[in-house]
Amino acid sequence: MPRDREHLPLPVASTPLERRKRPAPAKPRGDRQSHGNEVLKQVQAIGERLRQRTTAPLNGLNPANIFRIHLVKGRALNEDGLRLLGLSLLAIQNDKAFVVSTADISLGELQRRVLSYSGGTPDGPKYGELDAIESLSVLEPSDRIGPRLKLEPPKAGEIIALDVELWHWDSRELCFGRLNELRAALNAPGMGVPDHWIGDGIFLARIKTDAARLEKLLEWSAIKQIERRPRPTLALSDYFNLGVADIAPKPLPQDAVGILIFDSGVASLHPLLEPALADAQVFPEAFRTKLGGSAADEHGHGTAVAGIAVYGNLADAVRTQDFQPTAQLFSARVLDRENHYDEDSLIETQFEAALDYFFRNYSQIRVVNLSLGSSDDVLTDSRYQMRFAAVLDELARRHKDREIVFIIAAGNTARPSLGETPEVVAQYPASLLYEQCRITDPASAALALTVGGLSPGLIDNGNTADRIAALVSGQAGNPSPFTRTGPGLNGAIKPELVEDAGDYYTDASGILRESGVLTTNREFATSPLLKPWMGTSFAAPKVANIAAQITREYPHYSSNLIRALLVHSAKQPESRPGQLATSTKDALRVYGYGKPDLDRALRAAGNDAWLVQDGHITVDTFTVFELPALPESFVNRKGERRIAVTVAFDPPTRASRADSYLGITLDFALWRNIDLEKLCESYRNWDRDEKAELDEDAAPPGLGDIKKHQVVLLPKATARKTSTVQHASIKISRAVSYVADTPLYLVLICQRKWAPSSVENQRFGVVMSLFHEDETVDLQAHIQLQPKIQTQIRARARG
Repeated sequence: MPRDREHLPLPVASTPLERRKRPAPAKPRGDRQSHGNEVLKQVQAIGERLRQRTTAPLNGLNPANIFRIHLVKGRALNEDGLRLLGLSLLAIQNDKAFVVSTADISLGELQRRVLSYSGGTPDGPKYGELDAIESLSVLEPSDRIGPRLKLEPPKAGEIIALDVELWHWDSRELCFGRLNELRAALNAPGMGVPDHWIGDGIFLARIKTDAARLEKLLEWSAIKQIERRPRPTLALSDYFNLGVADIAPKPLPQDAVGILIFDSGVASLHPLLEPALADAQVFPEAFRTKLGGSAADEHGHGTAVAGIAVYGNLADAVRTQDFQPTAQLFSARVLDRENHYDEDSLIETQFEAALDYFFRNYSQIRVVNLSLGSSDDVLTDSRYQMRFAAVLDELARRHKDREIVFIIAAGNTARPSLGETPEVVAQYPASLLYEQCRITDPASAALALTVGGLSPGLIDNGNTADRIAALVSGQAGNPSPFTRTGPGLNGAIKPELVEDAGDYYTDASGILRESGVLTTNREFATSPLLKPWMGTSFAAPKVANIAAQITREYPHYSSNLIRALLVHSAKQPESRPGQLATSTKDALRVYGYGKPDLDRALRAAGNDAWLVQDGHITVDTFTVFELPALPESFVNRKGERRIAVTVAFDPPTRASRADSYLGITLDFALWRNIDLEKLCESYRNWDRDEKAELDEDAAPPGLGDIKKHQVVLLPKATARKTSTVQHASIKISRAVSYVADTPLYLVLICQRKWAPSSVENQRFGVVMSLFHEDETVDLQAHIQLQPKIQTQIRARARG
């Protein structure tokens, strides 16, 4: 059935409903005296360590008085409780340890309360909240050395540019105070602090120092970590060139959406890019001076990314001879001639400067593409959000009213050497799940869509047509052997999407070669206009192009709804290699939700009805959406059916929270054959403090018989709850448990984790669809005729 139907509105069945919350008392410890005495000894020891550190390691630095509080598993201590102890919370680590600071090096208030807690003060208060403290410890200089710096320390006498992350104080004034101290400590010839970035939850500085001062800096507890600066990882390919003669690019549509490419620049005179290029700049201003003012691409990576961003699939354009640009191009150059970031600027500063310039001057920009990453910064399970990813999330929140969709490449593993060829082939696809192959910075950004790579097969370009060639992946559509994989931070689903990125193949001689994705060639003046490039760098702009086309069709949709449509349109391939065919969890780590489909995202079909909603939900409430009447043909007509839901939202984030990076979470659950009032009452009665969390299906505990009315969607809520784009579905072969002409209810639950009280509402976009494999079944027509849908359509038309 043709996809020529409009998206339908998804009606709200109830206004936001507040849950009833009653705090539940925790059972007191039975060993308070002995436990309190042990904690008191540790407090006194830490106080002594702080007093010993009153002498600054370098002139200009003041003591920071920072230490760790380790919590008992299952117990909690909030920020208000810490303040009463004379402490300020700086961060929460993955093991639920608090990193705290104090202005009182004697820790007098903490000592007084622990003494009373342990019974040392006759008739004193019990201070039962101290049951949550397991132990205390200090942070050592070795804790502050980044992994790359540990592997490659500076040489004696060498002045080196490094990145420092300092603990972030809630007061920006305090952060600037620490920054000035750092400047004073590095006030020496050739040294200094040429750049810094202070956000709402992350504090960074670029420094230049020698090995001797570095050793002293590592003693300063105001520093969270010192690391070598990131090196951009580009997918390079000295492959066989492929050209196109006598091309005739069509004019750019007047309402084309803009894509900002953050990369190595662009060849502005390339015949395929010139009609679409609106502006190209270098960031920051000092970097422009070093480059002689040129925003031109001196490497080729940015030009190759730009070609796919503008045209989508250039291989199809070659086959059809239809060169129609579908997005407007904006280029921010941030790499020098050696493909390095500016030595004197933080990459975060370069990114912020580019966004500020382009967003201020061009309202048509709705998509930002980042195909740069650092293969040195690999996400692990025991760390905070990665640095650039955290800044990207802060900037995405800052510019949320611009409704920008951020797209990031997942990254690539290192190209194997010729001697490793048999091993590469033998280990695929299991190698995709190795710990060292996980996504890199900034691909773990929560508010962006991350894109992994698929094999497009072998490009027939005259050089490969007659070769004996065996793809490492086995076939087109399988994951690229070099693509990086998830999960993301706190188990988030990353990458969310995949697109064509390239493959390795072995020829008759057994030599490992590259097969890439066709795109624009920087050296077009002396070489063919097009050439293949390989890497997830070229999968990301394909998704950016799709996002731009969806936004052009629906300019009033929020960035959340655009992200939801992209993910809802995606499908994992039916045929998957190795364990990816049998393990849903592993497939999710590699493919995410699958490869997006522009046609599916733009239009529904009669047998595939899509309902959408852009909205806000009050924090700590739930909202119920209603599919007014399940079509009789969906229930009774034989064939495979599918119900799917996607929700996207953009919560506040905090880089100092390793336990819960998202300040607000959204969950959803789908219900059938149930009374609306009974359903709402079940959620109203749910008490998070008393009955812990929602279950794995996002249903409140203690439902009894009501639970049988839930539509169990996969993946489970527990697998998707840390992601800001969540998709789940159910395939139905026999619909015996569904009743025709009764509603389906989608419950959206919003919970505050740590977001400040000033954040009262959370934005979201939701997509729900019903599919029947029988193309003669017109679900769309049945749903569209429902009175509640008609009311929504009329309201939307008036709007």
